[in-house]
Amino acid sequence: MTIVYSSDFTAGADTNLEAFGAPDWYVVYGGGGRSKVIAANDNVQIILTSELVAHGLTHSLIGSITDYEVAATVRRGTGFDIGGLAARCGAASSQTYYHLNTDSNNDMVLTRYNTATPTILKTTALSLPTGQSMPAVLRVTGTNPVILTYSLDGNEDTYSDSAAGRLTSGPPGLSLFRIATGQSLVWVDDLSVDDLVVVPSPSPGTEFGGFPTYHAYWKRLEEAKKKKQDYADRLERKRQASELRRAEEDLPSE
Repeated sequence: MTIVYSSDFTAGADTNLEAFGAPDWYVVYGGGGRSKVIAANDNVQIILTSELVAHGLTHSLIGSITDYEVAATVRRGTGFDIGGLAARCGAASSQTYYHLNTDSNNDMVLTRYNTATPTILKTTALSLPTGQSMPAVLRVTGTNPVILTYSLDGNEDTYSDSAAGRLTSGPPGLSLFRIATGQSLVWVDDLSVDDLVVVPSPSPGTEFGGFPTYHAYWKRLEEAKKKKQDYADRLERKRQASELRRAEEDLPSE
């Protein structure tokens, strides 16, 4: 598994998220200029109140992967106010994505947005803490069904989405929602994306197709060098012994 994107959202000046980086992000839900990378805090905050915004990562950074895990540190205010995660984001302004967030009962909520229409897929009763940061993880794999595994503050759950409106492709992202909490108290930071690709280990001494691995070749080379050195050492000992015998033979007899 490989981290294909990571950011601690460090900027020299306050920057609209959709202009941050290469740029790295585009607006999926909401309007431009509503989420900013705040230079003084090194995180992403939502500027306006009573707003939900979501941003997707550009494919140029992560390729065309559709199975992945996005993780970040998010800060929750009260109720629905939280920095969240997104997955399988649609095109710009499509208002389509999976959304991990909370509700006013302090529960963890997984929602699917299809062209701005929300469908709550699962609510997990947790009594999540308010007014503090916490780790968030959203993993998505498969197409039928789509398997979503997610967690907030270490509390994990899963959901299998086989509905007609399931989302089968699209990059990861982040979301922000704020009604009553101060701007600096709802944010996303330290976001990373893992492509979930597992590279299988070859059988000992072989690569795929049975060819020697570099390590096996190096081991055999080292063994050959050792044998050569051992042979050279034996020859040297024989030479020294032969010279000693000749020297003894040349000694004058008493």
